[in-house]
Amino acid sequence: MESFDPYSQWLGRPPGRPPQDHYELLGLPRFEPDLGLISHTADMLRAKIRKVRPGAHLADWQRLLDRLEAAKICLSDPIAKLAYDESIDTASHTVNVSGRHSVAWDSPEETQDTPAAETEPASPTHGKAGLGAPPVDSTPQFVEAPPALEDADHGAASRQSQTPRVNLDSSAVPASLWKSLGLRLATGALSGLLVLLVIVVGFALVQGWPTRDDTVSSLPDRGTAARAEKLDPEVDSQPTQPPSPPPSEPSNRQPPPDPIPPAPAASQASSQQMPPVAPPSPAAETPPDTSPTPPQGPAVDPARQQAYQRSITSARTALANRDLAAAANHLNEAVSLAQTPEESAEANQVEALRAHLDAFWGSLQELIPQLESGSELRVGEMMVVVVEADRDYLILRVTGQNRRYPILGMPHVLAAAVAEQILSKSPNAKALRAAFLIAEPEGDANQARRLLQEAAQGGAEVDELLAELDRPQ
Repeated sequence: MESFDPYSQWLGRPPGRPPQDHYELLGLPRFEPDLGLISHTADMLRAKIRKVRPGAHLADWQRLLDRLEAAKICLSDPIAKLAYDESIDTASHTVNVSGRHSVAWDSPEETQDTPAAETEPASPTHGKAGLGAPPVDSTPQFVEAPPALEDADHGAASRQSQTPRVNLDSSAVPASLWKSLGLRLATGALSGLLVLLVIVVGFALVQGWPTRDDTVSSLPDRGTAARAEKLDPEVDSQPTQPPSPPPSEPSNRQPPPDPIPPAPAASQASSQQMPPVAPPSPAAETPPDTSPTPPQGPAVDPARQQAYQRSITSARTALANRDLAAAANHLNEAVSLAQTPEESAEANQVEALRAHLDAFWGSLQELIPQLESGSELRVGEMMVVVVEADRDYLILRVTGQNRRYPILGMPHVLAAAVAEQILSKSPNAKALRAAFLIAEPEGDANQARRLLQEAAQGGAEVDELLAELDRPQ
């Protein structure tokens, strides 16, 4: 049975896949800058869906209304839209090598001076809608497909329509062409074998051909050979004798002395006169190693090691979600479950990250209330005005509207911009900002490394933070 597609049936979207982002859901170009057009389009689509009688597809009807509302909330807020556009632009052009996943933060609560068009919720929600994400009701998020694939599909379709087809059926090829092709292949194979044979023969000749030195040493001396032929023509049948002087001429040469025969008896006597070799004394032998063997550590318990991995992973996830209390509990479990020095070192570096994050958010809660009303902050490419600042929240004037952001729930771009502008430039403050970038799923690893290097040059202790930054993902 074919599954029901609400996007195709009710919104007229192409069948086969759900919309890949909020813009495609609303039928708008990606990165549409007109916030009024985005809000109006979302309201029109919600009104259209409300007129539909869902029947057996009530759950799909409610989810579609919720997603339209989430898209409107995300894209109508300039700061949330900026963060969402950066996330889908990064997902479209880069590969996630770190293994991190984006975290949907709570959407800002709006306190507008001029009332906006109210929209009736389709179903009760269980939480605030995340920035760039649908409401927290187990609705799956949209996954961005690389635009290069879509461009490739369109380009392939256009090329297919313009390029003539070529019939590659073997029956359409003349028999003479096949015969010519076979003859060429056979000729090429024979030529290759002939070349290989020539190479082998040439190599054998080069290896077996005698060198000039071997030839000269093997040839007899011409004068010696000539005298031998004159004195004894039958060289092959008789052994060669040295030439004797003529009898009429007396020879002044003395015969060579007889060779000195070996004296085996003397050798044996001398060998008998040598004293026997004494056997090695026991004192010369190497004494056995009596040093105590270092004790081996206890065996690693696999079940306990798996429990440690779950605890340390849960601690990192809690830090990414800005839940510092839960991260502390998971870290206590990981420390108690660590069995090896490597596990203890890893738990210590995650604890160092948690401590820096605790100081980071504590510093923001202390410094944000000191912001004066009417002061400006730069967030990305836009300027926002501070309306009210408190320890727990920050109200900003953004494109003519007042928007309220909880301190621990600020979008990543807003928190990073505020921290850069209100924290000091001391080495410790740079280490705090680097810890924030390390823990955040959207954090810039290169910027975090640069801040840690500057902090280390200023004397801050950042070894454990560097180890956490460089850990295998």
